[in-house]
Amino acid sequence: MAPRTLKVGLIGCGDISKSHLKAYAAVGLNVAALCDIDAARAEGRRKEFGVESAEVLTDYRKLVARADLDLVTVATPVAWHAPMTIAALEAGKHV
Repeated sequence: MAPRTLKVGLIGCGDISKSHLKAYAAVGLNVAALCDIDAARAEGRRKEFGVESAEVLTDYRKLVARADLDLVTVATPVAWHAPMTIAALEAGKHV
């Protein structure tokens, strides 16, 4: 049986997201969703990193609610880490 490709959702598409997206590509993760309060910024990352199939969202709660995601990265300002991480954990995601 072939291994399944893990699907990741990224919350926060600022400068640090570039490092995360490069790492995802290096290890073969499938970027399924990008979330940022600025939809244009998330769309820009989607195009920049060639993850055209990734859904762009502006509400992290919608991202963590996706049943198909295996893991979530929180790449936002530190003040938002706790509520976003807790929401992802409560949704059964690896963070």
